[in-house]
Amino acid sequence: MSHGKGIAAGYAALALLALVLALSPRRSEVPVDPEERLARAIFRSADARVSACASASGESANLARGRLVRSLVWAVVAVESHSRPRYLRTLKWVLADVHLAVTGTLPHLSLGPGQMKPTTAARVLIEAGDGPAVSMADIRRRLSDECEAVRLVGLYFETALGDIHVPDGPHLLGDARVRHRVVEAVQRYNGQARRARCAGEACDLYSALVLRLAERDARLGRPS
Repeated sequence: MSHGKGIAAGYAALALLALVLALSPRRSEVPVDPEERLARAIFRSADARVSACASASGESANLARGRLVRSLVWAVVAVESHSRPRYLRTLKWVLADVHLAVTGTLPHLSLGPGQMKPTTAARVLIEAGDGPAVSMADIRRRLSDECEAVRLVGLYFETALGDIHVPDGPHLLGDARVRHRVVEAVQRYNGQARRARCAGEACDLYSALVLRLAERDARLGRPS
């Protein structure tokens, strides 16, 4: 390369660098809140198809309660998707299918986008009026279908919240009774026994994270 062409290439590189710097967001425009960054990372872990199904959950007559259930569903699916890589979820399905073929039952593994245990799914379906008994094959079908599995998470929280009324407003978990009921429901969903010496979501990171994301979703919407 001649000396003149080298100089021209250098100027071109400098011009490109200047253009990139000019188009890059300024530091003040980039979110620096660690909680916001964590929320974005976790919500990105949930499949786009699951987010489309989440609107089918939370069919409560109490509109605020329906919003809370939808936010809890999305938060659970997002946290479970973030904490368990796809290969691990696939491996669990392989193990579940082998176990079902050999024994006729599903193992005590959490499955599907909401990582729900088959025993929990069976209880939710029975309480929802799907018959006195549900076959393991039907539970396997429902947990492997994204929208059906998301619907099951919604039915779980509708049942777990009982008859409690959720006051409308920007902070759906601001009411102490509602928050306490939600914490217990999230802990049971995660298979945790109630701890006598621990207060609410301070007991475990899972409940704290689900509640924080559900609160954020209900108040601000999901981070892009």
